[in-house]
Amino acid sequence: MNDTKISIGKNKIVKLQYALFVDNNRLGNCDPDPVTYLHGYNQIIPGFEKNVEGLLEGATKTFEVSPEEAYGFREEDATISMPLSEFPSEIPLEIGAELQMVNEDGDELPGWLTEISDDQITIDFNHPLADKSLRFDVEILSIREATQKEIRDEEANE
Repeated sequence: MNDTKISIGKNKIVKLQYALFVDNNRLGNCDPDPVTYLHGYNQIIPGFEKNVEGLLEGATKTFEVSPEEAYGFREEDATISMPLSEFPSEIPLEIGAELQMVNEDGDELPGWLTEISDDQITIDFNHPLADKSLRFDVEILSIREATQKEIRDEEANE
C-alpha cells in the first residue's frame, strides 16, 4: 500500500475551499462549492498559486497576497464615460453591475458600472479588487495528476 501524498505543483488538478477577506471583511466564495483548477497555468492569481504550491491534500493555510500578485493597481485611464443613449436599453442599469464589453480587436473586457447620471454612465475596467491586499483561508480537499487532455486543454475536467 502506497501512502505517498502528492503535493501541489504544475500539472496537478487541485480541489480546494477558500474564504477571501479584504480589510478583515469576508468576500467571495461564501458558497460551499469547492473550486477545482489546473495548477501552473495562470488560472488563478499568481500570489495565490505561489502560496499553495507544495501543499498536501488536507492542508490548511492562511496567507496574504499583495496587489502586485493579485489584481494589480488601479489605472485611472481604465474608465470610460458614454452617453446613456448609446447604452443598450435591455441591460439593467445598476451600480456595481459587471458588463462584458468588446474592444476594437473583438476581445471581451469585463467592466463594472460605477456611475449613472441623467445622460451619462461610467464604466471602470479596473478589477474591483485592484489596489487591495487579499487574505485567504484555504483548505486543500484533493490533488491528483492532470490527464493529458486536461493539460492540452488547460482545463480541469472534474
